[in-house]
Amino acid sequence: MASCGPWNKCPEQAASGSTEKRLAQPEPDKIEAAQLTAWLLKDLGWVLVIPFICLPAATFAIIFSIYILYQSLRTDRRSSIVLLVAELVWLLGNIAWMLSEMLWDVTPKHLPWSFAPLIQGGNEALYDRGVLFTLVLFSLGLVVILVAFVAVCVRQCCLSDAHQRSHYVFGLVSEETYSRSFITFWIAKDMFWALEDYRMALVMGVLALCIVIDSARRFTAKDPPDKYSAYLMLVEMLWILGNIIWMTAELPLKQKHPVLRMVCGGLFGFGLLMIQSIGVIGTMFSFSRHCDRCESSCLVPP
Repeated sequence: MASCGPWNKCPEQAASGSTEKRLAQPEPDKIEAAQLTAWLLKDLGWVLVIPFICLPAATFAIIFSIYILYQSLRTDRRSSIVLLVAELVWLLGNIAWMLSEMLWDVTPKHLPWSFAPLIQGGNEALYDRGVLFTLVLFSLGLVVILVAFVAVCVRQCCLSDAHQRSHYVFGLVSEETYSRSFITFWIAKDMFWALEDYRMALVMGVLALCIVIDSARRFTAKDPPDKYSAYLMLVEMLWILGNIIWMTAELPLKQKHPVLRMVCGGLFGFGLLMIQSIGVIGTMFSFSRHCDRCESSCLVPP
């Protein structure tokens, strides 16, 4: 049985009707907000082709992702570990793609400011190799998730406690795990984007967006509502929408409308402002995360 952390209630506590609430944000929430900030900065610099923004942000994104994974392992928050591993693999692939573009891609972006590959003259062959390496990492991330999903299905089929299963989303995973499961379709979206298959990439992106929207709905429907997580989900919606517009500008529109890249940059920038406002809004509306049970809903069997 998983141990009860400082923001997890044991079944005994839940049964006794304890009404204790945590009003302060646990540290992992702050790190997740910092991680999302790094993602937004990375994509802001990437879509606007500003290397001195996207490259440092990518470094911090990796650091935050590794730290969140480490904390999950150390505190036995196992329900999201597999998705966190896949998320880290996706991030490495995404950054490899970004580096390939910044170093070697010579495709014109038609932005008001000039851009030349950081390696003088560019090199399409090396860029293609970078994209191939990216696809390998994306495939690895999807394999990790697929194996975990099979393990979840096998475990849930053997679970006889109907009451415990009722706490799972679709009877399979915890709400925390479900809120991160969008990364599955997001990895697939990036894979199809790299392969320049716009239709499939769009479908995967919309599916990822739907999961984030549904997760925000579930967080606000909790008793008490988890407004903090729902707010972060709203920022993720902006990030996903910006990426879909960016992909549309690149693939079907062939970079002919640079204003769309600026619109994406505006969405990412607005998302950054929303994250920075969490402190003020959280104070006004008493954002809090509250867990009604132990972290016993693991993505993989113990």
